[in-house]
Amino acid sequence: MVIGVRRYCGKHSACYNRNGPGYSDFVYGDFVVNQTEEKLLQEIVRGAELIFENAQKLYEEAQLLGTNGAFARALTLHQISMEECSKVDMLGAAAMSLLMGDSLNLDKLATAFRQHKVKNYNNAYMSVTTDAEREARKRSDFTRAIQIFKAQQAEIHRELNANKNASLYVDYCDGKFVSPSERITEELATQFQQLNGFFLSHGATHLHLLSKVASDPAAVAVPMQELASRLAQLNASAGDLDEKFEEIVGAWIEEQSVKAREISGEP
Repeated sequence: MVIGVRRYCGKHSACYNRNGPGYSDFVYGDFVVNQTEEKLLQEIVRGAELIFENAQKLYEEAQLLGTNGAFARALTLHQISMEECSKVDMLGAAAMSLLMGDSLNLDKLATAFRQHKVKNYNNAYMSVTTDAEREARKRSDFTRAIQIFKAQQAEIHRELNANKNASLYVDYCDGKFVSPSERITEELATQFQQLNGFFLSHGATHLHLLSKVASDPAAVAVPMQELASRLAQLNASAGDLDEKFEEIVGAWIEEQSVKAREISGEP
């Protein structure tokens, strides 16, 4: 199932009939969202709510295990909970992509959901930027900066996945068999607990924003498409890419704040 947001073209009214079968009367400026797309957004929100609820339950169950000394299995559940949080983030990105005019294949996205690597790599975007990557950006060596970050993603995935496996399975290391309880310490389980709390906090924010978007998609789509148009000019810009990005996004946020104040009547 591939669905893309269509735009009403004022110069070519025959592009499509927005009053035809399957279309709602939901219009914002020159933007139209049809009923199928609205339903898709609602299903994305419903899925994100279910996923986040599961992430919370996994955290709570991990707490029960950890407080009873089962640190290995607690780590397992904290890791799975973090992967669920990654799915909430990915659904939010998919919703925004749809509203910016891109096609969306939920079946393909669901396939990605089932891969631990995809979820860990996505969560790695929340990691700290290394000095090496920052220096590469300053030199405008973006190819190198991307290489450094990809290596960081791979290392984060390797470490998270290795600890998850260690928390589940007996392994053979350094000439002897070792159990999960021997390899997973309370300190390591606590680190995963804190990391999971961080991702749950961000997941709650992402879910709230996603719900807001789905409640009024066209009102969000127009300014987002405007932002996308501005960001598309980044590659042609001279100077530090990070600074240009912050400048563009900062100006866009300020414009949206002014518009919001005008609508609400606030000074």
